Amino acid sequence: MGENMAVDAVASVVLQKLRELIKDKSFASNKIIGRRLKQMEQMLNKKIWRSLVGAADKEQNAEEIKNLRKEYLCEIYSIEDSIESFALRFTRQRKKLGFLMNHALFLQNFTALKMLDSKLRNIKTKVKRLNRRTNSLESSNIEGTNSLQSMNWVESRTNSLESSSIEGTSSLESMNRVESRTKSLESNNIEGRLEIKQNPPLSSIHEETQVLSSSMKEKEIDNMKSSYNHLDHHLKLCLVYMTLFPRERDIPVRRLIRLWLAEGFVERQKHGGFQEDGAQEYFEDLVKRSLIMVSKQRSDGSARRCRLQGALHDHLLEQARDIRLFHVHPGSDSSCETRRLVEYADARNAPLEPCQTQHVRSYISFNLQKKDTPAKHVNSLVSKMGKGLGLLRVLDLEGVYKPNLPDNLGDLFHLRYLGLRWTFLDKLPKSVGELPYLQTLDLKHTRIDKIPTTIWKLKNLQHLNLDEVHLDKNAPLHCRESLPDLLTLWGLSVSHESPIKNGLSKMKHLRELGISFRFIQRSADHDAVQDRGQGQATEALVKWISELKDLQSLRLRSKDDCGKPSDLSLLHFSGLTKLSHMKLLGKLQQLPTLDQFPPHIKVLTLSLTFLSEDPMPILGQLLDLTVLRLLGSSFVKEKMVCPSKSFKNLEVLKLWVLQDLEEWKVEDGAMKKLKEVNIRRCSKLQNFPASLLEQETFQDLILNNMPSEFKNNIAKEYQWKVSIKDF
Repeated sequence: MGENMAVDAVASVVLQKLRELIKDKSFASNKIIGRRLKQMEQMLNKKIWRSLVGAADKEQNAEEIKNLRKEYLCEIYSIEDSIESFALRFTRQRKKLGFLMNHALFLQNFTALKMLDSKLRNIKTKVKRLNRRTNSLESSNIEGTNSLQSMNWVESRTNSLESSSIEGTSSLESMNRVESRTKSLESNNIEGRLEIKQNPPLSSIHEETQVLSSSMKEKEIDNMKSSYNHLDHHLKLCLVYMTLFPRERDIPVRRLIRLWLAEGFVERQKHGGFQEDGAQEYFEDLVKRSLIMVSKQRSDGSARRCRLQGALHDHLLEQARDIRLFHVHPGSDSSCETRRLVEYADARNAPLEPCQTQHVRSYISFNLQKKDTPAKHVNSLVSKMGKGLGLLRVLDLEGVYKPNLPDNLGDLFHLRYLGLRWTFLDKLPKSVGELPYLQTLDLKHTRIDKIPTTIWKLKNLQHLNLDEVHLDKNAPLHCRESLPDLLTLWGLSVSHESPIKNGLSKMKHLRELGISFRFIQRSADHDAVQDRGQGQATEALVKWISELKDLQSLRLRSKDDCGKPSDLSLLHFSGLTKLSHMKLLGKLQQLPTLDQFPPHIKVLTLSLTFLSEDPMPILGQLLDLTVLRLLGSSFVKEKMVCPSKSFKNLEVLKLWVLQDLEEWKVEDGAMKKLKEVNIRRCSKLQNFPASLLEQETFQDLILNNMPSEFKNNIAKEYQWKVSIKDF
């Protein structure tokens, strides 16, 4: 039944891709093309492969059913290939011929359209043949049992599997109990070696461990299968997709969600809005079902990294193979219908044949070499992409050292995701700005300081992660179509010449913004002119930020030409009700008042602010604040006081490189929920509030590079709560 559901899941995603293509103006305006695409949509909507469920439990037909599923899957993939190959040829031809492509007479003789018609007829013929074979299987089913009854029987059987799971206990919790029981038995095992006369023989304990572990694992797998089978089609594919990551490897949640979106696995939001929200809901749902483990949290408790539990990974890997989701290179059997190519190491000794790349939708490299070692085979493959990888949707080279990107990268018409994080690349091909469907461009931790101006015109771009790229004054942000749906803009640097007003200010939907304002040093002849221009630009920048009602994370930095902190101007951010993370880097004359702060800030970081007035009385009134980081030179006075009953929800406090701080006082009733304090290189600090160490909630005091006397005085009385980490 799982295989049949996998077929249905693939068909559901292909159907969504087709509908998106039908809605695209480039194709919707052509009636002839629209009619062909509608015919394919009708074929997918029939979902004829579901009739296989009726014959699912006929043992003598098992092999035939398996073959039928594979053949149906092939036809679904053929439909996907036909659709996307046609779209690719159509777009390339349109680049050459322009408006002539809209002429009906031309379309009737258009080679790509003829090929689409031919493929559609062939697929229809094959599907009819498959239907006849499926019907004959149904008619030979158990005597007296029709298809509907068989379907109900399967459903009943599946429900019984669900009800047999331990009530209120997740699958992963069950597995944890197995591990706990096994460890307990292993503990008894050790005792057995010491007290042989009193305890059973070692061999019997081994047998008990193996029997218990085996039976519990079988039940665990059954529960996971049941949970998987009852997932929505799109959720199934999202979960199975995680098996392309190495077993029990931590996966950045940011990367995973954006890959799901790029692959087309996330269902369109019925009420409108961004698919990003749907992807986040998918992730949270799978976490609640204990099918995804959160392996690392952010400081505010949200998920940073995740993974699949080992047993679940193994089970889902079978599902991935059944639907030919991806091909591991080298290491798994080669296929001329590879759809997703995953490389875990440099495969220079196993070159890919052209037939293995013509259907590839995704190429993801988990390059395990040193950061300064080029991956030769990756470079060889990537350099040939324009020729044989036209259907590619995902190109994820995160961690591959300086891959050679071809100049014609813009020919990858379908590309949605271009991940170049940690590649240390120096430049980006200009043709990247010609990718019409690009959703994610990740250039973080590269050496790219300039991007093609055409990137600012990409209509579908939602996530743009840069590495301190300066916004040129000629960037075409005045255009109406400039990044209308951008959600992430991180690592951008602007100056008074950058198009902020009537440029950046047109971006209204940003959720994550990391931006630096660069002050130009004064010249002898133009002091007044430069000051006026920089003042107006700063005002426009801060005004724009204050109007970003959907903003959730903000990093705002002010620096001069030499990279040193300069004055940071702030207006009222009280209207940013969704802002939960804020980092400010730059000189502040004074801290904003309480009514100027975002009302629901959870994580606040101050660095290089050079505050001369104690910030604690104001910050202590931020009711949702859970993490506070006062980093290098954020406060430059000797005494800091946390007033009574302040910081009601603070859990983590970091005091780093506050070179002038000598005394820190916490009044009664303050910081009652504090769990962790990290103090680093505060060389003049004389005391630590003992009342914090005595609180029941307090867990850990981490001291980094603090004076020996300070460390010794605290460690004498509270050694169990102090971690000393010098480096």
